[in-house]
Amino acid sequence: MADRPTQPESSTSGAASTWPLTLNYPDANVRRPESSWWVAFCFLLLVTFLFVTTNPIVPLWKWQVDPDLNPGLLEAQAWDRGERHLDRRVRYTALADDGKVYNAYPPFFTFASYAALQLGRLQGVPSGVFYAPWYVLLVALPLPIAAFWAFQQVLRRAEWSAVLTIYLLLGTPLLPVVKDSDDGLINSAQSVVSTWGLLLIAGDLLGRRRIWPAVIGWVVAAWSRQMTLLFAFPILWAAWRGRRVRPAGPLIAAGGAALCVGAMLAMNWMRFGSPFESGYMMMFRTDYAQDWSSRRAAEHGLFSWQFFPFNAWYMNLEPPRFRTSPRFVQAECSTFGVSIWMASPLLLALAADLRRWVRDSAAGVLMLASLAIYLAVQCYHANSAPQVGFTRYGLDFMPVWLVMLAPWCVSSPRARVMTLLCLAWSAWYYHMIV
Repeated sequence: MADRPTQPESSTSGAASTWPLTLNYPDANVRRPESSWWVAFCFLLLVTFLFVTTNPIVPLWKWQVDPDLNPGLLEAQAWDRGERHLDRRVRYTALADDGKVYNAYPPFFTFASYAALQLGRLQGVPSGVFYAPWYVLLVALPLPIAAFWAFQQVLRRAEWSAVLTIYLLLGTPLLPVVKDSDDGLINSAQSVVSTWGLLLIAGDLLGRRRIWPAVIGWVVAAWSRQMTLLFAFPILWAAWRGRRVRPAGPLIAAGGAALCVGAMLAMNWMRFGSPFESGYMMMFRTDYAQDWSSRRAAEHGLFSWQFFPFNAWYMNLEPPRFRTSPRFVQAECSTFGVSIWMASPLLLALAADLRRWVRDSAAGVLMLASLAIYLAVQCYHANSAPQVGFTRYGLDFMPVWLVMLAPWCVSSPRARVMTLLCLAWSAWYYHMIV
């Protein structure tokens, strides 16, 4: 594939810079054409490595979707019966004023489960069962594909795209969250799906900015994790700035936003009679969710500065803890999480890479959106506990940060060595806690 010339962004023309962006590193702009065979070889080597290393931890052939752990599947089963309310109350469901039980989660798993039930009927799968291979194809398998693609968009160095994909999958909270998704647990599964949606956003906005991949990623992410709705701003910004290069960009972005938000409002109306009633607080009724986080929500609301000190400590400052044992070393971490900066220290390079992403408007707006989510998570009534040794809510922004860091990781021999050392530590750490 031939290299494309870079074109600096003009603040007066309104046109976005073409791919790839000019990077301010000694050897980062030396772009050699990559053979398609080399890219394919690196990807196949990556998949083989991931299969060998994660197979004992994440046996995909054992995956299934338990409807008692996934209200999205329960809602799809209700739709199959011609009803909107669920047939029973389980954890993570909302008890409405009329005494009926509803799903209060974003609609991705409802839509996906309903489609899976229809396909399963054609395959002869028992009624109401989410065919397990479809679940694996939906949740787990897109991760290495989306990650490798996203890093390639900003690097065009297949070997390093593979290395950073390994870091994302083995050196972040994604590993324990994927492991917890083996039974269809809604909280974990939606974080995994949101992750590959965020990778599509970051890969497109930091790469060619074709807009439509970012819009698809945003719809997937927002239909899984509501906080990722904030990434609409960098998508709309990039589409508007690049309207002279890609005139259809603003229309694609606006259409995607209308579809995404419209579907969520319609689901709220179908469930609770109002497009602006999410039903989230209804999950805390009766004794199904009367834990510490629901009590905090009842006292102070879903978001409050009252929660900031507690959440900020466990997300940023709580150190990993270990103890010696007959197995040599074992993790003994808090159930409320561990500092994302200590468990995944490569993220600290964001400070060293500040000037690069600030110089590009789309990258800067993307970072601002991720920082808004980062702050919102620390003001949230829950911190996704129990999460022994990891912080699941970090996945709402960490994939974007890693794609933004990719050029720095290959910018110099020292940066490459630091990246590999961070990978070794983070992969060892997350292996220990799972």
